[in-house]
Order: sequence, then C-alpha cells, then structure tokens
Amino acid sequence: MSTNIWDEEGKKMKKRRKELGMSQSDVALIVGVKQGAISKYEKGYSGASETRRKIWEALEKATTAVTTGGGGGGAPHRVSKRKREENGNGNTTGKG
Repeated sequence: MSTNIWDEEGKKMKKRRKELGMSQSDVALIVGVKQGAISKYEKGYSGASETRRKIWEALEKATTAVTTGGGGGGAPHRVSKRKREENGNGNTTGKG
C-alpha cells in the first residue's frame, strides 16, 4: 500500500514543530487558523496549499529565531495561553 504524499508532509510538519518545542496552538496563532486545522494537516489532510505554505513559513521563521537566538522577526518559541485566547486560537474556560 503506497503512502499518501500529504501523510508524509504532515509527519514532517509535526516532527519539525515538536523539535522547536511549539504546540499546534502556537503554530495556529502564527498562521491565523484554528488549532484543529494544524492537527488535520499533521494527520495528512490535503487541504489548501496556501495554508500548508504558511505553516512551513511559520516553522522556518521559528527555526531562524531559535538558531539565531531570537530577534529578526522570527516566530515566538512558545505563545502563552492568554495570548492564544486573546486571538481566539486557544482553549477557553467557558467565559464569554
């Protein structure tokens, strides 16, 4: 049985994100999608190529920020739960 190209890409995304110590919510905040979308892409969902491109860009910026010690406009290494909630990408406590 052959492997779907999106499955392989999703595995690579997940591996890279974990290497950077980022959560799906962190990446979602940077990309501007919900955490569930990141989960779908990591599981091999073959959705919008523009979103996949943005995910890879976010991971590349995070890589640059980590390897250069931050600065340079790189993605945050970790995004606080409060910041995710403010941007609508985190789990809420039922308020609102």
